[in-house]
Amino acid sequence: MVEYKDIQNPEDFNEKDYQHFRYLLTSDDTPAEELEKICMTLAHLPTEYTKDLLEEFKTSERAGEVGWLECAIEENQFHLLMPENEKEERDFLALKMVGEKDDLILDLMCECDKHRLRIREYEIEKEALEKLLPQNPDLKYDISAIHDTLIWGKKPASGTGTADREGGKSTEANPGVH
Repeated sequence: MVEYKDIQNPEDFNEKDYQHFRYLLTSDDTPAEELEKICMTLAHLPTEYTKDLLEEFKTSERAGEVGWLECAIEENQFHLLMPENEKEERDFLALKMVGEKDDLILDLMCECDKHRLRIREYEIEKEALEKLLPQNPDLKYDISAIHDTLIWGKKPASGTGTADREGGKSTEANPGVH
């Protein structure tokens, strides 16, 4: 692999240099090692023009001769988007924060939807138990627990407030205490 290059200053290159790079990238006579050197230079030269040159080369027949071309394109994109002054850095951070807040809002909306669904399930279960109450009076404890859950947002404690539907006997730890 070709030797790593530091970030290049775009002012050190002119239109003639870019045309020469384009010629070498499209020439059948350019050795693979030279293609790699050019791609390394372009990857570390943060301009729209170099980005376009790399993208153009990516579609050529010789692109496969530079095994890390995709990485070079990504690196060029990274350097191109890096903030160059305090205002750009502030704007970049603001955009990042907006993205993070958007993600948080989406997560919270999903969480809210889960809770709405669970509330709806409790309401349906409560309606069903109320219809079964005349045949099994012990279901009043389940209804009470569901009611408390809907009102106070507390889940019934595991193993309490559930009537034994087979025998109709309450398994509540303290029946009558609500």
